[in-house]
Amino acid sequence: MDIIISILLIVIGSVGGYGATKVVGMMKEKNATTKAEEILEKARKDAEKVKKESIFETKEEIHKLKLDLEKEKNEKKKEVKELEERILQREKNMDKREELYQKREESLDEKENRLNQKQEEIQNEKVKVEEIKEEQIKVLQEISGISREKAKDLVMKKVEEAMSLEITTYIKERENEAKLEVDRKA
Repeated sequence: MDIIISILLIVIGSVGGYGATKVVGMMKEKNATTKAEEILEKARKDAEKVKKESIFETKEEIHKLKLDLEKEKNEKKKEVKELEERILQREKNMDKREELYQKREESLDEKENRLNQKQEEIQNEKVKVEEIKEEQIKVLQEISGISREKAKDLVMKKVEEAMSLEITTYIKERENEAKLEVDRKA
């Protein structure tokens, strides 16, 4: 019996050892699974945290980019508005200049028209004066009974006489002035 007990003990020991090994293996496996699950859970949490941080950083970057774009857009709008205002001012100035030029041109046209009218009136008056002069000369010729050539000669003689009288008077005046000057110096 001792042998049976020994065999039994061996079998129980073997079964117990095997069961204990199995239980320890299962516990190790369970422990490993639990650790693996913990590691996976931690990795998931870390990944989730990194994901959230990345999303937050991305959102911040997007927000910053939006603000920068909005700022740049406002600056461009301001520049465009300033350019439009400058262009409008230039157009107004050009319109004013054009208006001034038109007024000047109209004024010049009006002056030119008046000058043309005056010139025409003067020309007409000149023609009338010539006609009257010719009539007067004819009347004078009829009254005096001398021709135009003879009248011309008479007029020239009168002019020569008047001129010689003036020249003589002038010479006498200069001689008197010279005498006075000499007397004053002496």
